[in-house]
Amino acid sequence: MRMKEFEERLSKLTAGRVKRVGSWDSGINYSEIKELLLEALNHSKCAESDTEWKRLMYFTILLIQLRNGSRISETVEAFLEWVKTGEREVWVRVRKKRKGSEELRSIIIPGEIHESWRKIFMVDLKNVSPETLTLRVKRWASKHKINTHALRYARITQLLEEGLSPPIVSDIVGHADIKMLMKYTQKERARELNKMID
Repeated sequence: MRMKEFEERLSKLTAGRVKRVGSWDSGINYSEIKELLLEALNHSKCAESDTEWKRLMYFTILLIQLRNGSRISETVEAFLEWVKTGEREVWVRVRKKRKGSEELRSIIIPGEIHESWRKIFMVDLKNVSPETLTLRVKRWASKHKINTHALRYARITQLLEEGLSPPIVSDIVGHADIKMLMKYTQKERARELNKMID
């Protein structure tokens, strides 16, 4: 399968989804998206052209975002740090915190992302700032109708469905306000319970 086909499949899974009322959840299945991204990365191991390497880089960034439930800017910062250092756990500044806050969060680089790619990415990203790469990723995603923020929420939903408590999920994904996460969680739970009541 060509990389273009992966872009189209990913677009179909993420685009045009409607958020549930009172929730962040766009109905995107974490496992489906993860499987597709891993398939794309596996297929991309033999990338030859600059365009294929850029696609591989974008898919890599999306997998990191999905795995961590991070904002795209946090993900790009972590990706660039991994490219530079090779560290599999990277600490980045949490976005959307109060001004002046220097809170950090951990981003884990998935094991499926090959160490050997770092050297190739390093050449392509020699003088690229995090802001510039974030903009490039957003443009590429937008062009292919891929909603990057929906990947963050797919992870949040998956963690909550696995039974993790909202405060733990909030810490994992660097959510700015536990009250907001609780509000969404309670509305979703109430909706589910209401379905079960006869």
